[in-house]
Amino acid sequence: KPAQKHHNYNHHHHSSSSSRTIVKTNYINDEHNFQNCTEHTLLSNTVVTFYSDGTKRSYTKYTVKNNDGSILIEDCYSVKHVIHNKKHYFLFRKNKKYQIMDENGNIISSRNYNSLKEIGENRILTTVDKKYGVIDLAENIVIPIKYKSFEQIGKDIYLTKLNGYYGLIDSNNNIFVKNEYDSIKRKYDIFILKKEGKYGLANKNAQIIYEPKYDKIKTLGEYIIIKDGNKSGVLDASGNMIAEIKYKKVRLKRNQLEGKNNNGNWERIDNQL
Repeated sequence: KPAQKHHNYNHHHHSSSSSRTIVKTNYINDEHNFQNCTEHTLLSNTVVTFYSDGTKRSYTKYTVKNNDGSILIEDCYSVKHVIHNKKHYFLFRKNKKYQIMDENGNIISSRNYNSLKEIGENRILTTVDKKYGVIDLAENIVIPIKYKSFEQIGKDIYLTKLNGYYGLIDSNNNIFVKNEYDSIKRKYDIFILKKEGKYGLANKNAQIIYEPKYDKIKTLGEYIIIKDGNKSGVLDASGNMIAEIKYKKVRLKRNQLEGKNNNGNWERIDNQL
């Protein structure tokens, strides 16, 4: 368990600013090791100000120290520690910009980033001018910084938005589904794709298994209903077909799948395919 030093300071004072006054200020200092790292410690200094109207305001500044007590960097508002190839890196925010620093205190980053977040081994999600992309710790661009949004939606699968259209990508810039869909929604182990009013499906690995040519794809209990014209079929939660697209309607009755056949009768649907 990392060694922790914790200090609390209270300071009471009354200063008038319009109607609300400062009731007290707390100073909290905390020092601990980073996870999986015994070579550096993180010192946080938090200031909490309490006001007479019941509100409070707090901010924290961080300092990174080497084990010998020397300071690597101070006065940061955010610090994340990353280890890659047994080398230590720090993603931090200072002077309103995010930067990357190595374990020797060298600033690697040359651009002004609006955010930096580790999303995989040597993969850093970043924003510049409200556009998302991925870089590595040497600041090489892995995924162009051009996406309007970049959201994790599966294991190393990200939903991206580019010029109003959605696609699926991994952190190594492998594009599974191009940015040409009006919407992509995760349901169970599959992705429902919508394009020009038609629906398709991709599996959990973001590979398209049904092109967008169906009139409707929706969930029914733990099943997926796929509709083509006035006929419906059934898939399981992973996108495997249980019943061919031949039923007028499909329903769940007491957890039993039933389909209305051409004669207008309801028949059991068992997973036989």
